[in-house]
Amino acid sequence: MYRHLLLSLLLMMALYSLCRIGFYLYNTSFFPDMTTGNLLYLMLGGLKFDLSAILYTNALFILLLIIPLNYRFNAGFKKGLGIWFLVTNGIALAMNVADIIYYRFTLRRTTADIFRQFEHETNLGSLFVRFLFDYWYATLFFVALVVIMVMAYKRLDYSGPQVQRPLSYYGGGVICMLGIVYLTIGGMRGGFRESTRPITLSNAGEYVRNPRDISIVLNTPFALFRTMGKTKVVPVPFYP
Repeated sequence: MYRHLLLSLLLMMALYSLCRIGFYLYNTSFFPDMTTGNLLYLMLGGLKFDLSAILYTNALFILLLIIPLNYRFNAGFKKGLGIWFLVTNGIALAMNVADIIYYRFTLRRTTADIFRQFEHETNLGSLFVRFLFDYWYATLFFVALVVIMVMAYKRLDYSGPQVQRPLSYYGGGVICMLGIVYLTIGGMRGGFRESTRPITLSNAGEYVRNPRDISIVLNTPFALFRTMGKTKVVPVPFYP
């Protein structure tokens, strides 16, 4: 079961990396000085931000899977948990793929500002459908990612153990749960030191020489999570 959790998260890490490769390949013209070595370095740096976003996205999935109770091995629960995993991570992948295209219009990763930009739009449905057809290659890329995710997840089944010593089983389960919660919080924050503040978009600058390369390091779900609820400063005209 813990193996199931680990492999599920690693699966999403791999898919996020594929999104980052797709992001770069489609927008190569915006990164003219990029070298293979630098791109690999940026991708390695991006793993920290991918892990944070994936842990936020899968917080409920992780919690339900590590509580040491036998409901975890119920067939209905496992099916429901799998659907939840696929839907939430499918949405996260959609954000990444959409930003592959949208980056050309903003030259930065999409943040929570997008909700303010489109809050008064009345034809979002038609815009969405047009996007799917106009950028059919991005749609196909997204479908391919989802197919990989679904097929891989279906191979990650788990079964319940034969409990012979309940005290050891549940006691060990509680210890494992606390350990995983600690690791999850550390992964969300981007580190385990007491002085470590939760990583933000600006931390991506530690891996780049050119500020425009920050968008390669980041991923869109992370950018949205980290800017959600932030108040945008609106300039006020002043007339003396």
